[in-house]
Amino acid sequence: MRKHWEEINNTSFYLKIKSMKLVLLISVFLVGQASFAQSQLSLQSLVDAEKSFAQTSKDKSTKEAFSTYMSDSGFIFQAGPVLGKKFWQEAEQGTDLLTWEPVFADISSSGDLGYTTGPWEFRPKRDDPGPAAGGYYVSVWKKEMNDWKVALDIGISYPLTLSQKETVHFSPPVLSKTNNSKILKKELMNQEQQFINAQTNNGWQAYNNFITAATRIYRPGSFPFVTNEQRNKLFAETDKKFSFQAIDAMVASSGDFGYVYGKAVVEITKGDTIKSLNGNYLRIWKKEDATNWKIVLDLVNIAR
Repeated sequence: MRKHWEEINNTSFYLKIKSMKLVLLISVFLVGQASFAQSQLSLQSLVDAEKSFAQTSKDKSTKEAFSTYMSDSGFIFQAGPVLGKKFWQEAEQGTDLLTWEPVFADISSSGDLGYTTGPWEFRPKRDDPGPAAGGYYVSVWKKEMNDWKVALDIGISYPLTLSQKETVHFSPPVLSKTNNSKILKKELMNQEQQFINAQTNNGWQAYNNFITAATRIYRPGSFPFVTNEQRNKLFAETDKKFSFQAIDAMVASSGDFGYVYGKAVVEITKGDTIKSLNGNYLRIWKKEDATNWKIVLDLVNIAR
């Protein structure tokens, strides 16, 4: 009788444990779904902010757009990084027209840091029938008091004949396993330096250990390299050598998304002649598997 009672108690105990595990799994699933839904909403709000930014430039002026949407601490790039809001507030009001549109966007799982990218066009006069110049931009956005502000804006130019139509798509948010970001800026800067060291020694081949299948690479004079076939053609080039010096970084509070910017030097070899050009660079990193940093966007431009 006692043995039978113990068996009943043991059975009841195991059923309770299984029930608790099931409830826990359901709770984790529901929290994950809620977090994913919130990340999607944050991504849409980021895209909407970029579109509003671009529309302000079209309806009013480039000066008005950047003065409104840049963070007080946000950077644009000339010979190096300069405070963008201050630069545009002090700029003369022009009659030119700068237009752009986002065709790709990505965001941290915490929804406080992300970027958009797409084509831009420039007309010297607002009523010019066609653009005089074009290229691709990257705007990095951060949340400030629940509003999106541009933390960094940079881009490349290329001949208008190289313009292509890219399908509009946005990267689905990734749920992070990271608990906090207290040490992650240092971690990202260390990862950046590891990459710089590898790239210094091995050139383009170093990228293979740091990129994903979706990594976007931007270089002056060329449409962005966004597929394996396009990147492999770029990696086969031997006439250019790049060197980098990191200046600073920022990491999302979730610790799964961040960027590093700094100085770049491009050495171009033509026969026995080597031409050296100063520039700027931006590298956006993401923990797509919630563990390992990977480069998702790599941009170098030539300093003005």
